[in-house]
Amino acid sequence: GCQTRRAMASPATTPTPAAENVAYLTDVEGNMEYLLAYVAISDAFELASERLADGAADLVLRDGWRFVFGGDAVDKGGEVGGSIRVARTLVHLKRRYPDRVTILIGNRDANKMRISSELTPAELDPAVLESVPGPYWVPEAKRVSPV
Repeated sequence: GCQTRRAMASPATTPTPAAENVAYLTDVEGNMEYLLAYVAISDAFELASERLADGAADLVLRDGWRFVFGGDAVDKGGEVGGSIRVARTLVHLKRRYPDRVTILIGNRDANKMRISSELTPAELDPAVLESVPGPYWVPEAKRVSPV
């Protein structure tokens, strides 16, 4: 889901404009096409380039806007490599607008963070892999192994 809303500044905060626009997007789940479709209809963004050298989109966050990403940037997604492109796009955006972009981590993002430890040589030992049962939802005859 995506939303755009107007947030009023609280009198207890540092002085800011009377009203600031907030764009919110969540659950992209690696679907770069979905992210680009959101950008196309959003008042908050301008698409400078659909694909940089690293695969990220180059997004411009318009003045007067904040952006909050609510999590679940990565998963199966649309095109192959979409999760990497989505993650890189969000990282570029955060680096470019550090004070106006907030990125939350969703359960799908947190689940993927552990993969680097699961791919250590000790965990990829064929003897270890043989003892790990496959996913219960995949029939045993259809399971594949990296070994």
